Amino acid sequence: MPGSNPGPNTEGLITAVLASRPHPEQGFRTCLGILRSYRGRDPARVEAVSARTLELGVLNCKDVAALLTRKRDNPAAHDSRPAP
Repeated sequence: MPGSNPGPNTEGLITAVLASRPHPEQGFRTCLGILRSYRGRDPARVEAVSARTLELGVLNCKDVAALLTRKRDNPAAHDSRPAP
């Protein structure tokens, strides 16, 4: 993300992707794809998606992009129970 620094959740996601591969080099393309899908997005949204991605254990570009488009980074938004 040119011009901005990734937040802690995004850093955690990138670290998790690299650690999930037998050789970190295998995760580079996945990481580049994830960062490319984040380009031009609101940093708060990127952090929320990264946090949700880590929560779900989703460590591939395709699923991260799906979370971005479906807005499933906020589990409370899908909770049918009323707020207390």
